[in-house]
Amino acid sequence: MIRGSQALFATFSDRPDQAIGLAEAGHRLAPHGSAAAVRLLAQEGRARALGGDWRGAISAMGRAEDAFGKMLNPPSHSIYSFSAPYLPFYAGTSLLWLGQARRAQASAEQAIVLCDEAPQNWPVARVLARFDLAGALVQQGELEWACAVSAQALDIARQRLTQPVRRQTLLLRAVLEPHSALTAVRDLDERFRALDTQPRDNEG
Repeated sequence: MIRGSQALFATFSDRPDQAIGLAEAGHRLAPHGSAAAVRLLAQEGRARALGGDWRGAISAMGRAEDAFGKMLNPPSHSIYSFSAPYLPFYAGTSLLWLGQARRAQASAEQAIVLCDEAPQNWPVARVLARFDLAGALVQQGELEWACAVSAQALDIARQRLTQPVRRQTLLLRAVLEPHSALTAVRDLDERFRALDTQPRDNEG
């Protein structure tokens, strides 16, 4: 659990090599068949994707799927578990970073469907998966659609505005900034600015 949290922090601090090392260290400690083992593989996949390691990322994500099918205890919504929505959620982010827009879109859409089936259980993942979908759509030139999805994400984010959500809004704004001549992008940027005035939830 500790190595997984450290790997997560390193990944989102743009330190993929450190994140990979932490995930691999965690593999040696995580019990076989545990949720921690699955999470560490998924974390490794995301870290390798950030570092541009296509083969390593795909391999780690595949091993995470295999390990998920062999978990000894059924998934739960506990922070100590690893539930089904996380597989496509982690894959969507990884594929987006690898520039695999269509595959990232498919994974993000799957994550959204699974999260929306029980929205109370996934208040943050529902938002971040939509941002991944929006990013994949931008890569494909689907700007109007990307803005619509981002607007959905912001509506949900108002319920729980965490630091990861704020970070992703900044990244998406930067991606959309070159297209600021579009009305949809300008309207979305106004919604981003309105969100900045809300108090921050430091969880997540």
